[in-house]
Amino acid sequence: MMFETKLKKTDIGDVPEDWEVDIIENLFIFYANNTLSRDMLSEKGSVYNIHYGDILTKFGSILDVGKNNLPFIKSDVLYSPKFYICDGDLIIADTAEDEMVGKVCEVQNIGDKKIVAGLHTIWLHPKGNLFSPMFMGYFMNSPIYHGQLLPIIQGIKVCSISKTALKETFVLIPNKKEQQRISSVLSDIDTLLFSLHKKIQKKKDIKHGTMQQLLTGKKRLPGFTDPWIEKKLGELGTFISGSGFPMKYQGRKKGIYPFYKVSDFNTIGNEYIMGGANNYIDDKIVGILSCKIVPKNSIIFAKIGAAIYLERKRVVHSDCCIDNNMMAIQIINLFDYAFIYSKLQQIKLGNYATTTALPSLSSSTLSEITLTLPSSIVEQRIIATILSDMDKEIGELEAKLVKYEQVKQGMMQQLLTGKIRLID
Repeated sequence: MMFETKLKKTDIGDVPEDWEVDIIENLFIFYANNTLSRDMLSEKGSVYNIHYGDILTKFGSILDVGKNNLPFIKSDVLYSPKFYICDGDLIIADTAEDEMVGKVCEVQNIGDKKIVAGLHTIWLHPKGNLFSPMFMGYFMNSPIYHGQLLPIIQGIKVCSISKTALKETFVLIPNKKEQQRISSVLSDIDTLLFSLHKKIQKKKDIKHGTMQQLLTGKKRLPGFTDPWIEKKLGELGTFISGSGFPMKYQGRKKGIYPFYKVSDFNTIGNEYIMGGANNYIDDKIVGILSCKIVPKNSIIFAKIGAAIYLERKRVVHSDCCIDNNMMAIQIINLFDYAFIYSKLQQIKLGNYATTTALPSLSSSTLSEITLTLPSSIVEQRIIATILSDMDKEIGELEAKLVKYEQVKQGMMQQLLTGKIRLID
């Protein structure tokens, strides 16, 4: 059952009276990591290596070695570690491009495997037997702990934290039975999240296979036998450039036109933006800014930035405006916009970017891209509908995933600060 508890004041806020508070330096031994780069790792070997990039992108709070694949150190690399990671050790990513720096993995289920901590990591080994399995993995990724790291982050373009600063951060220590209960609840949510991730990935793999068949004409729909045709992208529609968007006009939540920025591509859902804009403008501001109106059902994409940004494409479902880091193409009525969108999803636009300091796309270059497509717009629409239905299903699952992630964050905030207690 759950109950509220009496709190005491500490250096990191009010915490339960019966919880201990101590600093990392008193609770953990710092073991040395290696500095082996990714190209020194392999799929084969005898010693596994935990790379900081995998902590940031692949692993959760708990790194179950039995469920996650780790790379090996190449057999020809000279490296003789003094220690190997044990169950309950914490591996921290000490470098990242943003405030994800400090993300932690608690390693469990090692068995007889030999594992070490790799490049840009901090390796903590618990002193004594203070912690129940998984508790510290969840605690050190919670807001109450990670919030302590924000003031000690160094760097601008690349963020990092030091061992020296980390030693002075605080840890809350419930009794081990309560730790176990907290970990059990959060582990159950993680199991649900893991299951959803797998389901989403399976759906995406199925969609990818379907796209490979339907968008290339390898598999034809019943009743359609006409040969496919080739068209240049410039023959399929008209390109529209974005406009400048001064800060003084940003932040309006109501208006006639959504004004999309590249950051709006982060909206969770299916492959379409479907709203999601953080800014709106009206006809008056359209006139002031000389904005071009991007018509409903146009395809918008980023045109300036790193390769990962140049691959962001969406269909807009209302008239809108876009900023000058974006471009749009309005597909003419002879062709189906959703089908063309799906075809563009298979093309890496970054390959067509200029090779200047900041890669960018031009309409003249994109116009020359050749696409193969059905001559019948009916066949185009049926194929697009099949893929759109798959997108919708994936989007619904991803929305559910976001909801459960939010539930988990809320529970972590309550349980790992002791605001809500779990007892027998």
